[in-house]
Amino acid sequence: MPAQASKPAAEALVPPLASFWLLHVLLPGLALAGILGGFHLDLPYLTAAGVGMLGARFMLAGWLALRERQVIVWNANYRRFTDAVRAYHGPAAVPMGLAGLLGGGVLTALALAHLAGISLDAMRQAVLAQPALALVPTGLALGFYGMGFLMGFRDDGDTPTGPAAWNALLGMPGRLGGLILCALGTALLGAGVWEGVHPGSLPGLLATGLSMLAGT
Repeated sequence: MPAQASKPAAEALVPPLASFWLLHVLLPGLALAGILGGFHLDLPYLTAAGVGMLGARFMLAGWLALRERQVIVWNANYRRFTDAVRAYHGPAAVPMGLAGLLGGGVLTALALAHLAGISLDAMRQAVLAQPALALVPTGLALGFYGMGFLMGFRDDGDTPTGPAAWNALLGMPGRLGGLILCALGTALLGAGVWEGVHPGSLPGLLATGLSMLAGT
C-alpha cells in the first residue's frame, strides 16, 4: 500500500479514527472476551455470542468498505497515533468489502445456528458430508481478499516517501501476497464446485492434484 492515501471524494459515514477504534479495538475485544470467557466458564452460548460478534464486525467493516470505497488500516511508519490510522481509498475496497461481508456472514450464521441448538458436532458432520459447504465460501472470501491486495489502492501522488516508482515497488509484496491468495481461493472454490456437482469426488481430486504437484 502507498505511504499516504488520497482524500475521499465524499464525507465518510464514520470518521477513520472512530472506525479504527470500533472495528479494530472495541468489537474484536468484546468478541475475544466472549469467546475466551465461554471456554473458561464452559458456557457455549457465550462463545457462540463472541463468534457472532466477530462475524458482525467483519460484516460491518465490509459494508463500510463497499459504501465508502475505503479500508481503515494501521500504518506503523507514522509515530503519532492519529497519523498512523490511515484510510486508503480505491476500487480495491470493493472486493475486500465483499470478503468481509462473506466471511462475517458465515461466522454469524454459524453462531446463530449454535445458539438455535445445532451442536458443533452436527456442523462438523455436515461439513464432512458436504465439503462444498466450507470450500465454496472460504474460496470466495480468500479470492476477494486477495483481489483487493492485487489491485492495490490508488495514490494521487501525495506521497512523502519518494517517487511513484518507489511506492509501486514497496507495494509489490502485498500484490504478490494477493496473487497467492487469489490462486488459493480459486483452487478452493473450484474444488468446492466440483465436489458439489460430483459428490464424493474430493478425495480423488486431491490425489490428482498432489500427484501433479509431485510431478508423478
